[in-house]
Amino acid sequence: MVDLDDESQSHDCDRQKRPDLEREELLEFGQCYLLEIGHAHILEVGRLAEDMVMTSKREILADAMQDLHGLQEDGHLVVQSGQIAADRLKALKDAGYLLPIMKGWYHLSDPATRPGDTTAWSMSFWSFIQRYCEGRFGENWVLSPEISLTLHAGSEVPPPQVMVHALKGGNNALELPGGQSLFDLRVKELPPRTQRMKLENGLRVYTQEATLIHMAENCYQTQSLSVAALLGTYRNPDKLVRAVVEGSHKRPGSRLVGALAHVNMDAQAERLAGAMRRAGIDLRTENPFTGEGIDVVAGASPIANMLRAIWQRDRPRIIEILPAPGRLNDVAEVLEQIDDVYTHDAWNSLSIEGYRVTMELIEKIRSGVWDPEGDKGDASARDAMAAKGYWNVFQSVRDVVRTAIECGERVSMRDNLADWYQDLFRPSVDAGILTQGQLIGYRNHPVFIRTANHVPPAAEKLVDAMDAYFDLVDDEEHPGVRAVLGHWLLGYIHPYPDGNGRLARFVMNAVLASSGYPWAVITLDQRKRYMEALDDASYRSNIVPFATLIAEHLKAKS
Repeated sequence: MVDLDDESQSHDCDRQKRPDLEREELLEFGQCYLLEIGHAHILEVGRLAEDMVMTSKREILADAMQDLHGLQEDGHLVVQSGQIAADRLKALKDAGYLLPIMKGWYHLSDPATRPGDTTAWSMSFWSFIQRYCEGRFGENWVLSPEISLTLHAGSEVPPPQVMVHALKGGNNALELPGGQSLFDLRVKELPPRTQRMKLENGLRVYTQEATLIHMAENCYQTQSLSVAALLGTYRNPDKLVRAVVEGSHKRPGSRLVGALAHVNMDAQAERLAGAMRRAGIDLRTENPFTGEGIDVVAGASPIANMLRAIWQRDRPRIIEILPAPGRLNDVAEVLEQIDDVYTHDAWNSLSIEGYRVTMELIEKIRSGVWDPEGDKGDASARDAMAAKGYWNVFQSVRDVVRTAIECGERVSMRDNLADWYQDLFRPSVDAGILTQGQLIGYRNHPVFIRTANHVPPAAEKLVDAMDAYFDLVDDEEHPGVRAVLGHWLLGYIHPYPDGNGRLARFVMNAVLASSGYPWAVITLDQRKRYMEALDDASYRSNIVPFATLIAEHLKAKS
């Protein structure tokens, strides 16, 4: 090994000095010649080499990014070795744009992703399952009835394990990122094609009727809300009745009769029971659910019935945890309390969302000194626009609370939420960043909540979800339930491209302030607990941590 720090070191190079060489040729001339021209020249050439390497790497990465963009345009969220040239694939991995799933498979990522953040993997999960199974098994696979149940109910949250039924399954568990796994169960035959279907994202699943017939009995306990949501879609149960009768499904049919009665669909239950008797199928009705009955609306979408079932399940827990509302003060006193909390609330709520907003900026906006027309900094600063939008909504909520108290009515989310969303982003419209039309309606693309396990419903389910949400919030008698579930479920649905967290806190406080409760400020130092509590409610069906957090705020100010 040559020590480049020792200029006096001898060498055996038989090349001649060539000081007239071009720099690019110089790099090819070799280390021996470099020693002869001196250490200073070595450093210069070293820098040139480094520059050339960096330029080459940038070019490779740029080409790789172009390849990746093309794959994304075709709907690919995962990449398999061979789809991108090896040097470009390495550049994407080194830059953090691709992360490994297993040997030869990668999912898209963001180089700015924090360690432990599984958002990128959650986004790519079902795409990988579809691509991997299609590549390995062709058309001869189908997700298990239990996984099919989850997908039919509208949940896209990656489960701990996905079971695939495949003719060439290996009865092996494939370990995946995030603690998930894929088990490929070898089966002698797949269900008939009439009992299988292909979803829009390419996943092969059991049909809804086949799912309800063939799923494990314990799904009525472990996925009770999903089962209830699917049963609720049968305003006319003929398809389900036909599937039971044609397959002579005695035990599953008997369970379904009891299950339909449990969700208060008595007419549908009797229709199924009568058809089974006429077909000579021995009916022994049993209720596979446990606990109280679940109310669904026959013919409603799965997501709408899911939200209703969640509300019914969680409201008793919230009533037990929250303090009773206090005496509702007169309008002037309530408004004074709201005004007093503005600065504290705005700073914490915006900081929770990652905005760097100072108290001085908040007061500048309150006093009307903020001048986006005369000050370019005011017009373009992201944090300032967020603070101004917050002020807009705060004033709108204040007016709505005042009107509700004066008229003795509840605050209606159906009447106000869309206006609050537009108020929140009006500064971006004024600055020309967004158009007014872009603030109308719900998001039209998937969203993923950073660091959370919950995956919000797909965009095509939002109209049904929000209609059910408005009915539930506006019809609820208990203001504490309206506030807590109104907040959490808005985040669960995540109807807007941005601003859902701020709007959820406004929903909660509009209800609280108009109902005899104090305004609750979630402080920045509670952010971790707050986000974990919301995820507990969404991912683990446990509303208690979030209700407890809100109860502590209400009791502290009472």
